[in-house]
Amino acid sequence: MKPGKRLAWTVLSVAAAFAALYLVLLGARPVLTDIEPFVFTPGESIRLRGKNFGREQGRGRILLDGYELTHSSYISWSDDEIVFSLPSSVDSGLIQVEKLPGKSKALVLINSLRLPTRPADLPYASPGPSIAEVLPQEAGPGALIQLRGINFGSELHASQVRFPRNPGSMTLDAQQSEEFSVAIPVSQRFVLPESSLMYEHWDDKLIHVRVPEQAGSGPMVVSTPHGQSEPYHLQLSQDSGTKYRFNPVSYTLEFEIDVERKDKNPGGSLLLHIPSPPECFGQSIDEVQAESHPAQGRPGDPTSLVRLDDLPFGDTRVSRTLLITVYNIESELSSYKTGFSGPYADSSAPGGAPPFLKPYLEADAIVPSGEKEVRTLAAAIIGRERNLQRKAGLIRTWLASRLAWLPDPEPEGSAIQDLAKKKAGSRNYALIATAIFRAAGLPALPVAGFIVSDQGQGIPHFWMEYYLPAVGWIPYDPVLVYGAVPAGFTPPFAGPASYFGALDNRHITITRGIDSLHGRITGEPGDHAGTEWLFADPLEEAFGLEYSSDWRPVRILATY
Repeated sequence: MKPGKRLAWTVLSVAAAFAALYLVLLGARPVLTDIEPFVFTPGESIRLRGKNFGREQGRGRILLDGYELTHSSYISWSDDEIVFSLPSSVDSGLIQVEKLPGKSKALVLINSLRLPTRPADLPYASPGPSIAEVLPQEAGPGALIQLRGINFGSELHASQVRFPRNPGSMTLDAQQSEEFSVAIPVSQRFVLPESSLMYEHWDDKLIHVRVPEQAGSGPMVVSTPHGQSEPYHLQLSQDSGTKYRFNPVSYTLEFEIDVERKDKNPGGSLLLHIPSPPECFGQSIDEVQAESHPAQGRPGDPTSLVRLDDLPFGDTRVSRTLLITVYNIESELSSYKTGFSGPYADSSAPGGAPPFLKPYLEADAIVPSGEKEVRTLAAAIIGRERNLQRKAGLIRTWLASRLAWLPDPEPEGSAIQDLAKKKAGSRNYALIATAIFRAAGLPALPVAGFIVSDQGQGIPHFWMEYYLPAVGWIPYDPVLVYGAVPAGFTPPFAGPASYFGALDNRHITITRGIDSLHGRITGEPGDHAGTEWLFADPLEEAFGLEYSSDWRPVRILATY
């Protein structure tokens, strides 16, 4: 045999040996098939059944939400069964077995002491709701599920379906990262549908509702004025792309509005609708730390209302201080294929999008997705592509190569005007991107907020999100993907492409989309300085006074 052929034969033999070894190791990955009981009482024996655990524990371990159990938890270990126990301080979570060369899939384990209980003083003459069946039992964000049972009530009104809250991750690898750390109090373990449009049917025995984005695997309940049902287990599906959050950072934000009353007449009222940063997958609102004037509003409302009666002549400052937490978000969508099909679709709607997403497919006051030039451009960009994620990728490529970014547009025209010029500032860049996504059949919304500078100050900035059934809202900062870097900001993620499907914890969201706010009193508006950090000027209402206002940029007082 010639030397060259001998060398090639040797390389192939070694490669084959390594491939065989890899297949052997792959076959030894632990497989977890059952937990008994999956609702446990602290201190009792819990059995994990499956295979490939190993005859002895060795370096094997059990992970609960990515964290290893203490040595004292283990009772016995064999190749097909592990027995252990847990104390009362351990909350519900996802259980895995880890043994070289990998980890098993995760199953849900629930602490019985943490389950909701029926109020002791609930009158038995008014029986509470009861869930008999949930179909399908496994579903992802946006899926339509049916709850069958009794005593749900004849209409939604003050009732709700409470879904188990995702403890911060939609992939297990993120939970196992040393950087991943999230603790959700028991009182906050439920999440509600983001919109009333996610409820598609409600009667005394049947509910049709869409799974909200922040839902996870665990016990779900129906809550009505007559009580709360016993929990029913829901399994979150993760078979068509994943999204997860990690590395939280907390910020103290201060909103300030300077108001000057110009007349000396008695009385008069002024209502200020102050934007409330939204709760969403990558951001939570922890507390209101200080208010110069009491604000009214419910959780989830787009604004908090401050009413100033008998406003004195001269200057008044209104301030509100919030503590929020922002996360890094990343996603894995290379195998995405679901789209608007099966439980994620509305078969009666063009394109299949369910009712709660229709507002994000239509033109509105700031997103010109209905304009002829936008629809024509979107059709040319996506061609015959039907996969939603690949459509998004085609639009991203077009924007990054054909629409230039202007750091200081002066003055900034409309989004349509800037699209014709093929150049735009951050605000219109986000609106143009959102419009093309909507025209291409992808639900999308623009986001207004701040990026935190290298010195810890807020820089007004705009980006967008688009929706994928079975995954949820996907972040996309088209300006950073274009390769532009606002002055004073160093992107934490490596490479512009990282910001398509991911967002760092230095993006603070103030508003998502645009909300139609309705006034409560009548009167003429005052002189108002422009608000460059919002898509639309905030709503002000005045009666019986002359005034001017100045909405200052949101200040970051502290970072934790």
